Amino acid sequence: MVPILPRWGQCSGRRTGVSQITLCGGRPGRRTLPALVPSPNLVLMTQYKISNESSAVAIELTGVAGHQKELLEAFQGCQEGTCSCPTDEYQNVASMTVDADESRIAIRLEAKPGAKLDVSEIESCLDYTIRGVEPAR
Repeated sequence: MVPILPRWGQCSGRRTGVSQITLCGGRPGRRTLPALVPSPNLVLMTQYKISNESSAVAIELTGVAGHQKELLEAFQGCQEGTCSCPTDEYQNVASMTVDADESRIAIRLEAKPGAKLDVSEIESCLDYTIRGVEPAR
């Protein structure tokens, strides 16, 4: 027997920030949940933002505190062409520069002449590298 579920109107939940989450419940309209308070034991996970330029890609990783050394070592392998990423995108990279401070890492990838960098492949590499450093992710 297949259970019959109530038919609710389409709704979309949306995260509006750390202090509030707005959800659409089983009835029309929205309701607001109480404010979320970050735990004092909260460990920030590494996040990244990718900006695609004509022949280059800029990547900014934040929340790297506690994992920065391991990430920089992994990215050094990428610079040397010895990374273990699950893609072959490194073959399209002419140069890679890495700049870091205590809370972020900035990477700039320049494409080889005539090549175009595939952002989805770069995202796969970043996810793979970050998972290797943050296994609980």
